[in-house]
Amino acid sequence: QRASDAGEILLLSVVLCYVTSMASAVPFSNDELYFGSVPIALAKAPGKSIRYEHSQWKLSYSEQDLAKTLSRSEKYLPPGESSDAPPFVIPGIPAREIVPSAEAQEVVEPELLSYPLIKVPLGHADALPVKAVASGVRSGLVKAQDGSCWYRLKGCGNHDQGFVVRTTQAGTDAPAWRDVRGSAFLHTALRECFMAQETLLLFEPQGLPCCNTPAAIFQYGAPHDVLGPERPLACIVEQTRGDRRLGTHVLAGLQLLLPDLVQVSALSEAAALQGPNGWFPAARPRQGEGQE
Repeated sequence: QRASDAGEILLLSVVLCYVTSMASAVPFSNDELYFGSVPIALAKAPGKSIRYEHSQWKLSYSEQDLAKTLSRSEKYLPPGESSDAPPFVIPGIPAREIVPSAEAQEVVEPELLSYPLIKVPLGHADALPVKAVASGVRSGLVKAQDGSCWYRLKGCGNHDQGFVVRTTQAGTDAPAWRDVRGSAFLHTALRECFMAQETLLLFEPQGLPCCNTPAAIFQYGAPHDVLGPERPLACIVEQTRGDRRLGTHVLAGLQLLLPDLVQVSALSEAAALQGPNGWFPAARPRQGEGQE
């Protein structure tokens, strides 16, 4: 019964999406349903694309690499900047450094991932002829040119503004500091790819598919290297099964659908005033329980 109910709700959500798309005259397909419906444009950016091969990376337990990890807790000034400039704050993950065990190779195939991509305004002269959609503020998804799969680009620009340097000051007497919006960093990109692959190796043999499979890391060059060449900005690239999330899309979507499943005028005044949480019983009775 529960599986049937879930199927009915899913069918209703698909119908609602279809009706919405018809009303707005925007083409709507499984791509929009599972990956996103806000179009974005992507262009090539200077830099390089590093193919992620799990066997080429390992955790380091050396004192030298530990010192590098701990150094990220200190505020940072790019080379050549005045000492009076607000320092940058860089994410510092309290975990062992991930280092290469073999020389990393650049991406050759597919061609779409062989160079860094960055979000640009729709209609931009350099925009590539690809299908791409937004995912939050700093990320996007792009469909493979042969239509075989989608890739998540996590950290490919702050909306279509590129990489934005933000200055923050907590109070009038507090020192100002800066951070970069719209990107990942080389060490955070490596961490995400490494842990995503470790998760995949644990779950997939148990028949539990993972949403994301690491594919590459974009490393951006000038003029996007706002922290200097020693601390390049990066983008995490993963083949993905979709971009619909439990809280943002599934639960929020079901809550939007609830008023269409109930004739509110038929409820008691007390139940109607409670909103959707008061429209349904705490638990559906089992067959034969509480029924004539």
